[in-house]
Amino acid sequence: MKTKSIPFVPFSIGKAKRLSSRFVGIGSKMLRQFPNIKKDLLQGRINIKPEVYLAITLFSTIFWFLVSTGLLLLVVVISKKPIMQNLGIIFLVSGSLTLMSFLYLITYPAVTARHRVRILERDLLFALRHMLIEVKSGITLFDAMASVARGSYGIVSEEFQKVIKEVNAGLTEQKALEKASLENPSLKLRQIIWQISNALKAGSEISTTLEALVANFERDQLLTIRKYGREMNPWTMMYMMLAIILPSLGITFFIVISAFASTFAGKGIFYFLLIFLVFFQVFFLSFMKTKRPLVGP
Repeated sequence: MKTKSIPFVPFSIGKAKRLSSRFVGIGSKMLRQFPNIKKDLLQGRINIKPEVYLAITLFSTIFWFLVSTGLLLLVVVISKKPIMQNLGIIFLVSGSLTLMSFLYLITYPAVTARHRVRILERDLLFALRHMLIEVKSGITLFDAMASVARGSYGIVSEEFQKVIKEVNAGLTEQKALEKASLENPSLKLRQIIWQISNALKAGSEISTTLEALVANFERDQLLTIRKYGREMNPWTMMYMMLAIILPSLGITFFIVISAFASTFAGKGIFYFLLIFLVFFQVFFLSFMKTKRPLVGP
């Protein structure tokens, strides 16, 4: 799958490659500081060479530094404030924004790989069941993998499509599976591929291996759901305290104290509390969404 765009890269990938070509040499030297970038790009399915990706990162960082600095200078000029006195603040703000964009781009391949793992492992159990049914009905392992590759199992189907292509290109099933395991970010899928590969080496019954894999995967998912349920209790209590109990009782207590002290609670406090609650709700919902295990279709 060809990568067309990356967040915080101001241009399309093709154009960014051309504009950042002068930084490829520096990108090659930066590989020593970021040795995992090659693996992360491969496992995140970002089809860009590591030195080129680092060159694009460097180019984008410089671009955002110049743009943010220019916009801040323009704001200072329009507001008719002295530039030299505000130069420190301008560089502090633009430098912070630039650092954030650099860190985002550096970690983007690893984050993409982890996201692929979550999506992949969501569909993996169903793909394994599919293969088990196919093999038990007398179909060969290759045809079972081809059936999964044609199925609607998202990233799992994509991974098995690569295996099928490698086999059709002349590799043995065992070699194709071993190659797929090295390029995959999911530890669970790598373990499954290794066990299937070992079963092929030993000449053992594939259906027995698949049955054991399905049983182990089902048990792991059940444990994951139970663990998530236990983790929900303290988070729910914290949500109740910060989003419901504390604001309602806090406002009541504040109004009562204000009445006794003969002072008036300003509207700004209530607006601040409202904004805080909105941001907290959005943050908490986003946080819980990331914690929720993906164990269903």
